[in-house]
Amino acid sequence: MKKFLSYFLFIFFILSLNSELFSLELIKKNFDFKKMGKTEITADVFSYDKKNNIFYAEGLVKILQEGIEITADKVEYNLTSKIVNATGNVVIMKDGDHINCERVKLNLSDYSGEIEKGEIFVAERNFRIMSDNIQRDKSGGYTLKDVTLTSCDAKDPLWAFKCKEATISPEGIGKSKENKFKFNFLPYSVMYLPYMTFPAKTERTSGFLFPSFDLNTKFGLRYTQGYYWALDQSSDVTFYYDLMSQRGVKVGGEYRYMLTENGNGVFKMFFLDDGGGKKDDYAIFEDKNKRYFLNFQHNQEFDNNLKLYTNINLVSDINYKEDFSEDFKGNNFVNRHNEQAENSLTSILYLNKRIDYLNLTFDMEYYKDLTKTSNDTTSQKLPEVSLFISQNDFLGVGIYNMFNGEYLNIYRKMGESFSRVILKPTFSKPLSFSNYFITETEVSPTFAEYFFDINEDSLGNKNKIYTMLSNIGRTQVSRVYDFPYFGIIKLKHIVEPLYEYEYISKTPELFDRLRYFDYLDAEINKNILKYGVTQRVLSRFEDGSHDELLYWDIARALQIEREESFFGGRSNSNLYSDLKVKLSKYFSIDNNLEYDSNDKELDKFTLWGNIDVYEGSFFSAEYRYLKDEVEQLNFLFNAHFLDKFDVYNYLNYNYITGSLERSTYGVRFSPKCLSIDLSVTDENNPNNLSINFLLSLQGLGGFGNL
Repeated sequence: MKKFLSYFLFIFFILSLNSELFSLELIKKNFDFKKMGKTEITADVFSYDKKNNIFYAEGLVKILQEGIEITADKVEYNLTSKIVNATGNVVIMKDGDHINCERVKLNLSDYSGEIEKGEIFVAERNFRIMSDNIQRDKSGGYTLKDVTLTSCDAKDPLWAFKCKEATISPEGIGKSKENKFKFNFLPYSVMYLPYMTFPAKTERTSGFLFPSFDLNTKFGLRYTQGYYWALDQSSDVTFYYDLMSQRGVKVGGEYRYMLTENGNGVFKMFFLDDGGGKKDDYAIFEDKNKRYFLNFQHNQEFDNNLKLYTNINLVSDINYKEDFSEDFKGNNFVNRHNEQAENSLTSILYLNKRIDYLNLTFDMEYYKDLTKTSNDTTSQKLPEVSLFISQNDFLGVGIYNMFNGEYLNIYRKMGESFSRVILKPTFSKPLSFSNYFITETEVSPTFAEYFFDINEDSLGNKNKIYTMLSNIGRTQVSRVYDFPYFGIIKLKHIVEPLYEYEYISKTPELFDRLRYFDYLDAEINKNILKYGVTQRVLSRFEDGSHDELLYWDIARALQIEREESFFGGRSNSNLYSDLKVKLSKYFSIDNNLEYDSNDKELDKFTLWGNIDVYEGSFFSAEYRYLKDEVEQLNFLFNAHFLDKFDVYNYLNYNYITGSLERSTYGVRFSPKCLSIDLSVTDENNPNNLSINFLLSLQGLGGFGNL
C-alpha cells in the first residue's frame, strides 16, 4: 500500500510540474491552432470548450495580436466573436496606451470594449487617469465616468482632479467637465474648473496652459493665460493673453516650426497699449504708450558643413525688456552691444562653412540704438567676412602656422563709413626641456588697410603693416604628501610659474582718427611682460575620489616701453588674484581682486562664501566692490527641513545709496508630486512690491507666477 501511494504521489508531482504541456497535448487533439490567425497566447494552463469555441487560459496569460498586448491572471477568448474577457492584474498596451485594470471586455477585431476599475498611465509625465468605468470605441477614443486625474503614484495620491466626466480623443487630447482640485488632507475642494483639457499621451496636444498671476505695484493684479495649438508634428503656435490692472492688456503669440531634423525656427510677436508704463522719450511711435516686440530666429545646418543662423529683433523702446523680460527668453542676441551702440538691440545673419582645416564665416549685424530717436549715426557691420585656417605643421619642421583673414565693412547712414582688410598669418614654435619647462613663441606679422568714404575732410585710404609677437613659457613642479585626516589619503601641491611676452607695433595716427569699432581697432603700441604663478592643492580620498581644495592664481604685467602707455602712465598693471578654497564639502570661498600698487588701493574686490549646513540647506554671502561704481552685499539663505519645507531669503544691500535694493522672503512646501511657493519681493529701484504664488503639479505644469 505504501509503495502504491508513493508511485501515485510521484506521478501526480510530475503531472503538476508539466501541467502546461499536459494540457496542450489534450487541446491539440480537439483544436486547430490555425483558427487563431495572428493571435498568440501563452499561459501556465490552457483549456478549450469545443462546443462554444471558447479558449481558456490561466496563470501568467499573455495575448499578442498586431500591436496589442494583454496580460492577465485569467482570460477567456471567444474565437467566434473575437471577444476577450480578462480578469486579475490586467495590463493592456496598444498604440502607446498603457492601461491597468481589474477586468476588461475587449473585441480584438476593432479593439472596442469596456474596462472596469481602470487606470490609463502616461509614463513620460507619470500621469494617471483613473475611472471605475472606461469605454473604448472603435476609433481609439475613450469615455470615462467619475474620473480621478493625478501624477502622484501613491495609492492615496496627495492631490488629484476629480471630474464627473471625461473623454480622450484618439490623438490623446483629454477633455473633462466639472473639475474639482482637491488635496487628500483637506475635506473640501480648493479649486473648481468647469472645463479642462489635459495630455493623455506623450505626444503634443492642444489646449489651455496653466494660468499665472501675481500682484505688485508695477503692474497691479496680473493674470496671464496661454493657449497651445499643436498644428502638426513639426509646428505649433502658443497664444498669450496678459491682463494687468494698472497697465492694460498685452497680447502675443509664438510660432515654432521644424522644417528638417537640422532646421528649425521661431517667430514671436507681442503688443501692449500701455496705460501706466514709463513714458520713454525714445519710443518709435508718437503715441509712446504703444509698445511692441518682434523676434524671428532660424537655425539651419546643411549636410555639407554649412550652418545658417538668423536672429531679427525689433522693439518699441529701451524700457520694454526691463518691464517684460519674459518675452526675451531664449534670445541670445538681445543684449549684444558694441562700443558704437550702447543699449542696442542686435539683429544678425550668420553663415559658417567648414572644409577640413578651413573655416569661412559671413556675418551681418544691425544694431538698433534704443537711446536715440534716429538710428542714422549708429555703426553697422554690413558685412564681415572672415577666413580661418587652423594650425598645422609648417613644412614639416615643427613650426605651426595659422591664418586669419578678414574683410569688414562698417556703414553709417550719417557720418563716416569705412572698410577694413586684415591679413594675419601666425607662426608658432613650442619647445620643452626635460618635461619641466615648456615655452612657445608666436609671431604674427599683420597687414591692415582701411578704406574710407571720400567725404567732408576725409584723408582718403590708409594702410598699416604692424607686427604682433608673443612668447609664453610655463613649467610645473609638484609634490605629494601623506595626509591621513578627514578621509583624505594624499595631498598633491602643484606650482605653475608662467610668463607671457606680447609685442604689438602700431603707429597711432590712423587709430586716433577712428571711432574704435572693436578690439582690433583699439589695440595700441604694446610691449608687455606678464608674469605670475598658479598654485593648486589636489586631494585623494579613501573612497578613491579626487577634489581640488585650493586654486590660487596671481599675475601682473610690466610695460617695458612707455611711449604709448598701456597702463595709464604707469609701468605696472594692477595685481590680479583669483583664489578658490574648498575647506570641506560643506564650506567654500571664492575671492577675486585687482590691487593698484601705485595708489595703494583696491580697484576691484569680490568675496563669495557658501556654507552647506545639510542637504538642501545653505547660506551664501557675496561682497562686490568696483571702484567708484559698485559696492554691494548679497545674502542668500535657504533652510530645508522635514524633506518637504523650505524657508528662503534673498537680500541685496547697496552701500553707495545706503539702502536695501531688493529683498525676497519666501516659503516652499514640496511634498511628493507638487510644490507650493509663496514669496514677497520688495524692490527699491524701480520701487515695486510684489506678492508671488506658484503651484507646480508634477507632470501638468504650474499655476501662478514667481
